[in-house]
Amino acid sequence: MITNETLEKLHVKLEELRRLNKISYRKLGEVIDYSGEGINKALKKFTLSIGQINQISKKYGFLDEIKSIVVKFNELDELSSYSNSERLTEDQVKTFALIFNKHYNQLKDDPIIHNKLRALIEKAKFDELVAILPSLFESKKNYIKSDSNSSTEK
Repeated sequence: MITNETLEKLHVKLEELRRLNKISYRKLGEVIDYSGEGINKALKKFTLSIGQINQISKKYGFLDEIKSIVVKFNELDELSSYSNSERLTEDQVKTFALIFNKHYNQLKDDPIIHNKLRALIEKAKFDELVAILPSLFESKKNYIKSDSNSSTEK
């Protein structure tokens, strides 16, 4: 399922790809029968449907980038679905670790993912994760803790 958060991220990515590839709003809008002004407003207000985003992405070769955002958020949403009171099982911790590792390089650049992972780390009792998979988390633990300290000082 595509959440509003994921849909917003897709709009931002589509706008970024439009600029990088120097595609006019008019050309982008033609794909889904929008005017240049209409597509500009839709991108800013996050009102395009997933189908419209896919149509545009197929036309201009952005489909892989768009799909990677959806997959990434679906994986993180799956982990976020654990209830706050529930202790994570060892299998859930391993799944968490794999997803965390897969998306770690994007943490510094993506505050949405960073916040989701921070919440999951807190829920999973981070020290327990480190004990189970020390090689995976050692350098990441220092980054998360130092970043956490700097964000609370603000």
